[in-house]
Amino acid sequence: FEVTTGAYDGNVSANITAPSRRMVSSQVINNNNGTYNVQYTPTEVGNHQIEIAYAGLPVPGSPFSSKAYDTSAIVISPIPSGVTGKAVEFTIDVTQAGEGQLEIMVNRGAVPNTVKMLRKGVFLVTFIPRTPDTHMVDIKFNGELYPRCPLSVTVMDASRVTVAGEGIRQVAANRSSVFKVNTQAAGNADLSVRVTSPNNDLVPAKIVQQPDGDYKVEYSSMYTGRHTVEILYSG
Repeated sequence: FEVTTGAYDGNVSANITAPSRRMVSSQVINNNNGTYNVQYTPTEVGNHQIEIAYAGLPVPGSPFSSKAYDTSAIVISPIPSGVTGKAVEFTIDVTQAGEGQLEIMVNRGAVPNTVKMLRKGVFLVTFIPRTPDTHMVDIKFNGELYPRCPLSVTVMDASRVTVAGEGIRQVAANRSSVFKVNTQAAGNADLSVRVTSPNNDLVPAKIVQQPDGDYKVEYSSMYTGRHTVEILYSG
């Protein structure tokens, strides 16, 4: 910060006290134009008391109070993968970061979000994705970006998954059965397939992603009768 004296002679001194009552090292630089720059680096979060004196006398308003904060001390809970049309929630804990203004943006503000205080310093953030693509979350504290930002959130839409092939219709026992799963319009997520025989035994299924992005699913069952094929697509 800058101290203006309007005079070229005299001496400016600064004493800075941390919340723990420890003295904080500072440097006073004479700009030789009637102003002085005072530099210091806080190592603690909280109120610092700053005493400024000119020619040995306190300047008007001294001591001053400055609030130090630490954006890196913010704790964010893991953000789960999302599903279109359903709320995505996570918490932000700023109790160790000091006082300040919290700002959250999803996709640079294109996706609305709400913030609810759970208790002092702990907030619940909620947003509802509408498109099956990666959403980017930016978090600022006192205008300073959280170091790990942007945070990416995978969003998928299982209703856009399509399935085709004889392997989900009528198949012969003891022969390879194949069908394809197209997830390209559904967003990025994990695909799993569960095939169950008529007597509830699991039938191994092999999933291989094809060059065109589709998934080829292959299985062979020794049983006759109705089989159940479950296709799960989630983050």
